[in-house]
Amino acid sequence: MLIFSVKFKKPTILSNMKCYIINLEEASDRKQFFLNQLRIVDKDGIHTKHFDFFPAISKNNTDQMKKYCKEFNITLQGGEACCAISHLLVLRKIIEMEEEYTVIFEDDAKILSLQFFDVENLMKEINIKDFDILYLNNRIKHNDKYEPINGWGTEGYIVSKEGAKQIYNILTCDVLSSPIDNQIQSHIKGMKIARSCHRKKLPNLWLKAYRTKTAFVKHFPNGHSYIGRPKGHWLLNNET
Repeated sequence: MLIFSVKFKKPTILSNMKCYIINLEEASDRKQFFLNQLRIVDKDGIHTKHFDFFPAISKNNTDQMKKYCKEFNITLQGGEACCAISHLLVLRKIIEMEEEYTVIFEDDAKILSLQFFDVENLMKEINIKDFDILYLNNRIKHNDKYEPINGWGTEGYIVSKEGAKQIYNILTCDVLSSPIDNQIQSHIKGMKIARSCHRKKLPNLWLKAYRTKTAFVKHFPNGHSYIGRPKGHWLLNNET
């Protein structure tokens, strides 16, 4: 805590998949940036109606911060705590929904294409039948089976309903003291760089995680960092 013209195939049965964009109220520039993107990549307005902005928690709202840090047992500080809380609130909402798949964006995601709405085709392209989390962002690197092996970021990913439950459980089963991308990745077998964060209470929980064959999202550090990482991620400090 998101440009190119795209020709769409005929909308699939999954074309009404819900998309949430986590956005701080004070980050109106980020919101406008995202809306501008949608006007470009969705000229016909087929999918824009399925995007909703989800109010992020602000580090300036100390009452909310204290409330949710206590509720979720979070010891992270500032923007990283707010990022974790915001994702947790979205995941909790998804768990209560009936949709099979949901997309979560952060407002610094740059959308390259909306073809990710065809989830069935995404799975077919990488020869899988189901998943817990399907990364859309180019910062996640993968092996020849499209299983994540390196990288970071939560600026764009699809979760299944079951995956939302699993990730929520990983993030809330104990004290949350690591950034959420690291904590999630600690339960992805190929992401050894984050293994030190693996939950001892869930030693056998491994997420069915993949990266799409084509990256549909790039991280776009648009101006001020609301998370507070002016020099980059604490695990890696270069982006390819």
